Amino acid sequence: MVGWREVAAEFAGTALLLLLAVSAIVAGFAAGSPIVGAVPDEYLRRLMTGVLIAAAAAGIVYSPLGRISGGHLNPAVTTGFWVLGKLTSGSALRYAAAQVAGATTGALVALLVWGHAAVSVRVGATVPRLGGAAAALGAETLMTFLLLTLIFTFVDHPRLMPFTAASTALLVAVLMLAEAPVSGTSLNPARSFGPALVGATWTGLWVYVVAPTLGALAAALLHRHRRGTVACGKLLHDNAYRCRFLNCAYTPPRDRVQRLRRHHYSRREQPKMKAIAVYPGKADSAHLTDVPRPAVTDVPGGHGVLVRVLRVGLDGTDKEINAGEYGTAPAGEDILITGHESLGVVEEVGPAVSEVRPGDLVVARVRRAGGSLYDLIDTPDMTDDEAYFEHGISRVHGFLREYYAEEPRYLIPVPAALRHVAVLLEPTSVAEKGILQAYDIQRRLKVWHPSRAAVLGAGTIGLLATMILRNRGLEVTTFGLEQAPYLNSELVEAIGASYVSTRQTSPAQVAAEGGAFDLVFEATGYSPIVFDAMCGLLAKNGVLILSSVTGGMRRSEVPSDAINLDFVLGNKVMFGTVNASREHFEEGVRDLAVAEARTPGWLSRLLTHPIPGLDRYADALTALGEPGAIKVYVEVSPDNV
Repeated sequence: MVGWREVAAEFAGTALLLLLAVSAIVAGFAAGSPIVGAVPDEYLRRLMTGVLIAAAAAGIVYSPLGRISGGHLNPAVTTGFWVLGKLTSGSALRYAAAQVAGATTGALVALLVWGHAAVSVRVGATVPRLGGAAAALGAETLMTFLLLTLIFTFVDHPRLMPFTAASTALLVAVLMLAEAPVSGTSLNPARSFGPALVGATWTGLWVYVVAPTLGALAAALLHRHRRGTVACGKLLHDNAYRCRFLNCAYTPPRDRVQRLRRHHYSRREQPKMKAIAVYPGKADSAHLTDVPRPAVTDVPGGHGVLVRVLRVGLDGTDKEINAGEYGTAPAGEDILITGHESLGVVEEVGPAVSEVRPGDLVVARVRRAGGSLYDLIDTPDMTDDEAYFEHGISRVHGFLREYYAEEPRYLIPVPAALRHVAVLLEPTSVAEKGILQAYDIQRRLKVWHPSRAAVLGAGTIGLLATMILRNRGLEVTTFGLEQAPYLNSELVEAIGASYVSTRQTSPAQVAAEGGAFDLVFEATGYSPIVFDAMCGLLAKNGVLILSSVTGGMRRSEVPSDAINLDFVLGNKVMFGTVNASREHFEEGVRDLAVAEARTPGWLSRLLTHPIPGLDRYADALTALGEPGAIKVYVEVSPDNV
């Protein structure tokens, strides 16, 4: 919560803003001002005044005063951040009081400095003009809405945040030029109240209290609906000045100021829950631990969803993280809770949540938004940031725990009919992304009707890719290392695809005998096979999808000229794919439902190794390397939904 240091800085910043603003108005419009004589064009003087006032506001935000307080300087701005959960009600009231007192002080000092010149411009007081109070009310509401929307948008993104004050200043200058003939352009209850009190000008003051408040509320509620909250309560977050706003995303978790939850226990007595965590970079460090149990209020603005975890799937990524090969803990923490394939049930939702309700089954997306352009359009799986956020992998805790709290935009509702197989949705989404993007890329051909597909690898991803391609009506050949018959080959053939063991027949031989493939999906984890696929498997205009993450040091001698010639003359494409966005999860739900309807029980056969309870985490890790394992999953809590 903000303290008296921040309140004092807000008072001083607002007082300075009003002193400079009234001085600019005196210079531009007071009788006898040399500028009035030198610049007779009123519109030009209005533009000059707007630029000066906007520049003054930006300068204060960038100054130590603004860096300490956050540079609101406006009760409407504070109201918006309060709605978004960045201040307590008490802090918001203290800020508003400081702003009103500061504005009054600044206007009074301006009157003392400029005397009759200040009186001639009503000490900068704003009054309704063209169209009267109704027009001023509408204009002030709309313009404040635009101002706050810009502020929230810039503050929410690390790359834009340093430019919040500058962009706001530019917008204010433009608004003052356009709106001044209607309302005088306030957008700030304190800025209007201070001069009104000092200059005894009360005409239409209610407009400048009501309209900016309405505009701020509308902007904040819209942003809360779209984003849940805002990253920080400051217009300029500077780590040199501790941020006292609630749940600041730019502050390490251990240093964040958080609202005490309204329960009968203190923070020290906060309930605990079980979780499986590792020390990233340390081999074989997986361990059962107690961590604080989350609450729906952990997500600010009433936009939280508390989820009880039912099942968590494991894969090679979890094995590699436990081996210390990669994985990054959240900022300020030593451990990383693992597990990125989840199924849970909604236990509680915040008052602003309408997308899900208690009792709904949900699967959480793995990637969280960062600051890149792709994150802004909700495709974090395509981020170009070096530091990315993935549950259980990089900088965000995973789901091998009893509960988690999340924003609804990261949750995918799952129908109850799929609850027994929905833990497969996350790996399904990975295959969906590769295949959907292949179809998107092939729009380059204007007409593309693939008929034959090859899937390299018969593990979990390979089997799910086979299922997806069969759902689309393609003739599919799936290649695996082991000789048939065994479970994986039986699963391939059960849905009408063909299985070929590479111990007996190479993919190139199959292509030579039966024809090349229009689409090849690689999911082996063995990088040399990629070059074999590039050489002999793809038909003209074909597309090769790479989905394996290979962190080893394998090297191969490749026929580079032949590959280059084949790709150029054949108009072929190869691309990589990782993770998934919301559309791929939603497409995965549809394909799982189709598979369950066409071949009942097929998906359940992929769930080969259930592990009961978090306390048997060691068994889960061991099972990943057992022969016959397709999907290992932990039963975290009873599935009694």
